[in-house]
Amino acid sequence: MTEDTIARIEKTLIPSTPKKVESQVQHIGKKFGHLTVLEFVGTHPKRKTIFAKCKCDCGDMALVSISDVKRHHTTSCGCRMQSRIIIHGEASSLKRRATNEYVVWVRLRKRAPRSEMCEKWINKKTGYLSFLEDMGRRPDRCFFERIDQSKPYNKGNCHWKPMKPKNPTRLTKLEKLKAEYTEFNERTEWVVS
Repeated sequence: MTEDTIARIEKTLIPSTPKKVESQVQHIGKKFGHLTVLEFVGTHPKRKTIFAKCKCDCGDMALVSISDVKRHHTTSCGCRMQSRIIIHGEASSLKRRATNEYVVWVRLRKRAPRSEMCEKWINKKTGYLSFLEDMGRRPDRCFFERIDQSKPYNKGNCHWKPMKPKNPTRLTKLEKLKAEYTEFNERTEWVVS
């Protein structure tokens, strides 16, 4: 959290009552997760919670609700969240959809029991990259298939199987109905009286 952000938030807080601060003084100097409580700044006017200035293990300062810190809802200045994000560019974001291979891997992890899946593919951080390395990119008009259902999902037992082409001579239900309707109209003579 930048100094400007902390200063802006501090301006919105109102002074805490001595009784409230007294009940929280015991937390000054204590460490909660990666945050160490340094001082109490004030109370949020609407939430009525006390905010404290804390120092994170990474060295940054954070202004957080003391109740969130005590309940472990907030454990860092935000640096830990950044380190947990997996960056391989394949997952969905606000700007783009997830790749087909990533969607297949996520669904496979949800569907298959751990005992039926290759150890390399299970890991959340490196599993997708291992899956992509083993299986490669999905060719057009192909789907993921396990060759032998009795064996686990792994490189030797899975492949991208081409979809069967649609039969161009096969008529849809609507086309059949149109053909029957036309044939019926041609056979029927309308008598005008």
